[in-house]
Amino acid sequence: MELPIMDKGEQIGSLSVAREGLYTVFRAELPPREGLQRLWLYGAGLWFCLGLLAPTGESLRLEKRLSRADCARLPRRMEYAALQPKREAQPEEAKEAGDGVLWLFGRRFVRFRT
Repeated sequence: MELPIMDKGEQIGSLSVAREGLYTVFRAELPPREGLQRLWLYGAGLWFCLGLLAPTGESLRLEKRLSRADCARLPRRMEYAALQPKREAQPEEAKEAGDGVLWLFGRRFVRFRT
């Protein structure tokens, strides 16, 4: 299976997903870019970090092998990969409340008193 790799609304490469024995292998190769680049997998409203792209000569590469147990954490339906996950807008209640709610990708993780 091939998935597009997106950056700022533009396809910049493709992510290959294949079964190899007991593992699912993800492979990507992109042109070089400045700084550290992390590859994220998106599907069904969820983001999963595949890892950092490693510089190798004239490109950035990633090869990630996941077991069946690791794949259980992946989105059920994979749609595309991206260099940066899209940040969802915070819900209105969190913006107004100002009560120390930590939001990450549109989900409440920690609530604390300030």
